[in-house]
Amino acid sequence: MSKLFDNMAKLKFVDDADGNPTKEAVGMYSKEGEYVDFNKPCDCSGQVKKNIWVYFSRCFESEILFSLQNG
Repeated sequence: MSKLFDNMAKLKFVDDADGNPTKEAVGMYSKEGEYVDFNKPCDCSGQVKKNIWVYFSRCFESEILFSLQNG
């Protein structure tokens, strides 16, 4: 599973009404600067070491399935 994240550089988060980033990711950037929108927002709240990669893995898996089904 870790290979799926090797080229991920950063995530794009939704901003709240004050312009501050929330904990809801809507896309990701590769190390080459390419951007991919998620088909639905990914909740990234929780402890990074324990929860965030589990949640993000599920969102990423959902994105792959969506892309395969919708070409």
